[in-house]
Formats: sequence, C-alpha cells, structure tokens
Amino acid sequence: MKKEWSTSKVVLWFMIFMLMGIILFTGWATIQMISVVSAGVGLVAWDFTPLVGLISAIAGQVVIVLGYFVKSSKENSAGGIVYQSMMNEFNAATAIWTGDIPLAPDVEQP
Repeated sequence: MKKEWSTSKVVLWFMIFMLMGIILFTGWATIQMISVVSAGVGLVAWDFTPLVGLISAIAGQVVIVLGYFVKSSKENSAGGIVYQSMMNEFNAATAIWTGDIPLAPDVEQP
C-alpha cells in the first residue's frame, strides 16, 4: 500500500522548488548582466537589483522549512495527533493479538 503525502509536505516541496527557481533565475540574470557589461555593449551600468530577490527567496525558504519542522515535531511527539493515532492503532492491534478485547462494557472479564 502506497502512503500518500500530507498536504503540508506537498506545500513544503512546492515552495522549495518554486523558491529554488527564483534563486537560479536570479543567478542566471546576474551572470548575463555581468557578461553584457563586461563586453562593453552600449551604456549598460552594473545593476544588482535582481539580487534583492534572493534575500526574500532565501529568507522565505528558511521560514517555510523551519515552520514545517516545528509542525512536524509537535505532531510526532508524545501528545501529538500523529503519535496518538499511531499509539491507538498499536494498542488496538496488541489487544486483538493478546485477547485483551473487552466483550462488552458491562461484562466482566474472566
């Protein structure tokens, strides 16, 4: 059985790939600008304003990844949603295998 990805994990990877695209495009644009200026084509001046986009892209990536890690650690620690549901399933499976399943709420166990 193939396990589906959670929505938060899909959003995390989408944002990482999108921000990596911004970072790579900004690097490419800066390299192209440097090659045009170095060739002396026209009256083109040094312009590093595309690099301003890197600040927000990298900061955004850090915030998104850290936010996902905090959310994931809270869910998977004791008392978290994923941890509790896993423990409930484990306890139910253990009760089936050991025979500790109560017959009914008002019937005493032998």
